[in-house]
This record gives sequence, structure tokens and C-alpha cells, in this order.
Amino acid sequence: SGRHSAAILPTLCSLGFLLCATLGPLITGGDHFPGFRQLEPAYAFLAVCVAGLSLGMLPRLQNGKLWAFAGFGIAVLLFQAYLNYPKALADEFGIAVAGRTDGAALNQILLGRPAAAGVVAAGGFSYVYSGETVDLMGINNLDVAHTKGDRVGYKNHAAFNKAVFWRLHPPILILPRGGASSSFYISALRGLPNDPEFRAQYAFVSLSRPGSPSLTVAADRTFLAGLRGTGISATTVAWPPAN
Repeated sequence: SGRHSAAILPTLCSLGFLLCATLGPLITGGDHFPGFRQLEPAYAFLAVCVAGLSLGMLPRLQNGKLWAFAGFGIAVLLFQAYLNYPKALADEFGIAVAGRTDGAALNQILLGRPAAAGVVAAGGFSYVYSGETVDLMGINNLDVAHTKGDRVGYKNHAAFNKAVFWRLHPPILILPRGGASSSFYISALRGLPNDPEFRAQYAFVSLSRPGSPSLTVAADRTFLAGLRGTGISATTVAWPPAN
């Protein structure tokens, strides 16, 4: 009918846009984050395609078995999303909350003496921290992002370069909470925390001042020497911590 024919053109156009929007993730392999976030720009086009195709196929879907089959498929997808999606999203929000907590703690500890801090997960931390945030994964740092070399390693966390780190030389390196994530952290930094040169120039310490929460970091020893007499205490700790 005319109504069905009228749905074809916008459906085909939306299908073209949908293919273009998904081409990048398909070529690069996407990333490890849940929620298919790289496909979010394509959701509107996907909705138009589904609506248009459904309208066009409506005369053919009079068979109740086809509707039952489609309903079963949708139910399976929704049930799978219910099982996996909430926990996956909770983990991502947890990383952001932990970053904000660390940024706020460092603000309270340094109190007007902000120093550049290197991080692996920059989002939540940089949102709160008043000093310079050095994104060692390169998402927000051109020096790291444009470094030539291999990108072998953890998916989408392989841009780190030790030479660039030593050139930037942030006085503070934010460490992950708990021992479970330490292996990922060391891998993302290509073993930097275990290098003899790093351990000679940086110390693993718990920074605090009266009335503030403590924060475990790797801090440059020259930077630590400059904290004497400021009311900031730096207690040596073992890192990575035991699981």
C-alpha cells in the first residue's frame, strides 16, 4: 500500500546512516566497556529501521507463529540484559566514584599545593582534582596519545609509553584501591611500577594530613622531601597490597 511504500525511503536512509555509525566500532573492534556505548549514536537510526521494516512486513506477519518467535527472541535479549547489564554498569560507575573520591582526598591533603598527578582512569579524578591530571592512557593527553609504537596490550589501554612518562614525570601517581586491580594497573603501565628506575625515584606512600582521608600513591622522592614541614605525612607502604 502507499503507507508501506512511504516507509521505505526513510528506512533505507536510516539504514545507510546506521551502517556508517557502526562501521568504526566494527573496524576497530569496539572496546571492553559494557552497554555498547560506541553504538549509542546509531540507536535513533536503528529505531527508524526497525519501525520501517516492521511496517513494511506487517502484511506478512499475520501468522501467529512468527509473532511468537519474535516475542521469544525479544524476551531472551531482555532477560540477558537484565542478568548482565546492571552489574556491568555498576562497575563502571564504581570506577568513576572511586576517582572522584581520590581526587577529593588529594585536594584535602595538598590544600592549595596541587601537583600534577598521573592516573590510569582519568574521568572521575580529573573532574574533582584541582591540580593537573596526567592521563597516562592518552585519552586526554596528546603526548601519550600521539606516541609512536606498538599498541599491544590490554584492549584500548595500550598507549602508555615509559619514555613519555619520564618526560612528563608527574610528582604523584595515583594507585588503584585493593590488590585485585593491581595486575591490570601494572599491565596498563607496561610494568613501570616494578622497574628498578621507578622504585629508585618514586616511593609508595600513604599521604594524609590531620582531618583528611589518606590516599595511597607513588610519589617522587624529591616531591616528598618538599612536603616536610607542611603538615602532610607520608607513610611508606608495601605495594601492590596482598589480595
